[in-house]
Amino acid sequence: VDDTTMADILAGQARSTTHLPLPGSDRQRYWDILTRAFDLYLKLGDEAKAVELAKETVPYASLKGIVDVTARALRLVAPGSEDAGWLSARHGVALLDEHGDFPGAHAAEEHAFSIGEKLGNLSLKARALAHLAQVASAEDDHKVAVSRGIAAIAAARAAGDPSSEIRVPAFAARSML
Repeated sequence: VDDTTMADILAGQARSTTHLPLPGSDRQRYWDILTRAFDLYLKLGDEAKAVELAKETVPYASLKGIVDVTARALRLVAPGSEDAGWLSARHGVALLDEHGDFPGAHAAEEHAFSIGEKLGNLSLKARALAHLAQVASAEDDHKVAVSRGIAAIAAARAAGDPSSEIRVPAFAARSML
């Protein structure tokens, strides 16, 4: 099997399983497969496919290696582009989950939000606001978590983006309790 076919197979396998309710070790194994596909695409010079993989929405909690992949993908895209916005949003939440890096997570999410604002992309703004609510909740800044959460829900509804809308209530609710 040639490298292109192998990368496509690995990417498909990882994408089809990272969203399943698997134990953390199994989810990590499939994230590692996704990372192998990302690296193969880079080796092949197919940066577009590598970036798409890095933007893949996966449950990040307890996974290792996401910060590395998103950081490398960010170097491949134009600053201020929609891809940069989505990757910044992914990178920020990964910084929080993987390293407990509150300032880094906050800065990445603010950057993602500003790109969403500049481009008029309500879904990106909603996702960044949802992640900012998560950061504030993790920092026990409940007032900010609730206000960002409410703003994220409104932006997600305006964008027709239920994926972003459903991420927020847990962070906002935790801060309201």
